[in-house]
Amino acid sequence: MQNKLPIVNVATVCEKILRETDNVASLIRVIDVFHLPQEAVQLQPEGSIPVSALIVVRGGDYRGEGEIAVSVHTPDGKQQDFPEKWPMLFSDAVPANSLVLNFGMAFKHVGTSWIDVLWNGELLTKFPITLALQSAALPAPTA
Repeated sequence: MQNKLPIVNVATVCEKILRETDNVASLIRVIDVFHLPQEAVQLQPEGSIPVSALIVVRGGDYRGEGEIAVSVHTPDGKQQDFPEKWPMLFSDAVPANSLVLNFGMAFKHVGTSWIDVLWNGELLTKFPITLALQSAALPAPTA
């Protein structure tokens, strides 16, 4: 059966993505949960943590053009759409496309956010990113 949409091969968050000279991506520290020190959040309540996401889609049997859009659903129930849309073409010569997103997750979004990946407005997949407050370090025991 022919697929009517591209197929998601990778959709994940990590600390860093390296794009090698042969255009192959290397993911460094794939992370589901970013632990934020409470002190940092208290000192910089408007701060953010840098995050990278890799999205790889394959055409499979699908041929044609379209665009990827990305939106983030934060724990407070709000949706933030990335302003860009990324056009992609799938053909025999171009069986796959990848997208690297570098963005900041605001400290105020402690909890689990969901990143939606849309193809021409239709949901392809979603994946989570969680910001968790790390407990303050306990003082070292004294003798």
